[in-house]
Amino acid sequence: MFVLLSVIFSIISSEPSETYKPGDRAAILVDLNGDKVGETLIIESEDMDPDVRSIGIFDFNITINDTRGSLLYNSQEIGELGWFSIEKEPFEFEGGTKREIALIRTGCSGTGFRVNAFFIFQPPKTDSIAVIYEGSDGLYDYDTDGIADMLISRYRHDNLGIWGASSPWLARFCAPAKDENWEPVDRTFDVLHNDAGYRTEWIEDVSDTYKTLSATDIKDGVDSEHLKYLKMLQEALQENDTEEARRIYYTSF
Repeated sequence: MFVLLSVIFSIISSEPSETYKPGDRAAILVDLNGDKVGETLIIESEDMDPDVRSIGIFDFNITINDTRGSLLYNSQEIGELGWFSIEKEPFEFEGGTKREIALIRTGCSGTGFRVNAFFIFQPPKTDSIAVIYEGSDGLYDYDTDGIADMLISRYRHDNLGIWGASSPWLARFCAPAKDENWEPVDRTFDVLHNDAGYRTEWIEDVSDTYKTLSATDIKDGVDSEHLKYLKMLQEALQENDTEEARRIYYTSF
């Protein structure tokens, strides 16, 4: 049953369908406010500075205009690794409101992230454009109705390991929440409870982290309590006791 669920739960746009390079211009129509008329979202990027060409750093500007040409949103951002993408998808917000959103992604050279993401949306019953810097691995359809309702971000969990190779790269899930002024709220352990594929990924990576940190050459530098809690987290996930896993994660790491 859990294998079937891991197939049914779907990742939306885990990889950009198209990417652009520094100096490119990209534009889409995206109906952020749900009035059936698309707003114009434009990205204008600059060529890479020769001084930072080795890591592909470049500037890009995001603007959103309504049908009358009025500016709704504008921001200057930094891209890396010589690429960016722009996508739009339907998204279901808390309470059932469905609207289009824009997801802009670019490379990241940081040690903790592989991709920077900009989740651009207009929250229900508001007049302003909002941005959440999540969604680096795309969007996720938690309730399996064919429309995304969560963001997936993947980054290095230094709090589970130690800085470097022993820190696992794991998916985290969040969704903008009405009670938090449409700020992202962590839903990771809700997903892990129902999606066997992601739960297995967590189990395997936490197990590998435990084995690495238990190795004799680095064990002396690792707190024994940390190893104990890693093992407890692994066992709770194996039993699909995600409430216990949630408690361990947020109180012990």
